[in-house]
Amino acid sequence: MVPDEASEDLQNQNIDRWLMKSMIDEALAGLSERDAYVIRLRFGLIDDRQHTLEEIGKTMGLTRGEDSTDRKEDVGEASASLGAEERRGFSAFQPR
Repeated sequence: MVPDEASEDLQNQNIDRWLMKSMIDEALAGLSERDAYVIRLRFGLIDDRQHTLEEIGKTMGLTRGEDSTDRKEDVGEASASLGAEERRGFSAFQPR
C-alpha cells in the first residue's frame, strides 16, 4: 500500500497545531483568565479568527488604549515564560 502524502501532511499539521496550542496554554497559564482570553481573541486561538483591538475592547468593555496596554503587558509576560526557540514558533500567530 502506498502512503497517502496528503494524509500524512494533514496529520503532521494537526500534531504541530496541538503542540503549539499546548505551548501557548502553558505560556498563558500565569495570566489571569481575563488577560489570557484577550490574548486568545487577538491571536485567533479561540475561533481561528484574529479579532481587532476594537472588537476585543467592545467585547471586554475596554477602551482601545486600555486593551492595547494590557495586551502588550500580557504578551510580554507570556513570552517571558518561554525560551527563545519556543518564541520563534509563535511568529505564525502574529496578528495582522
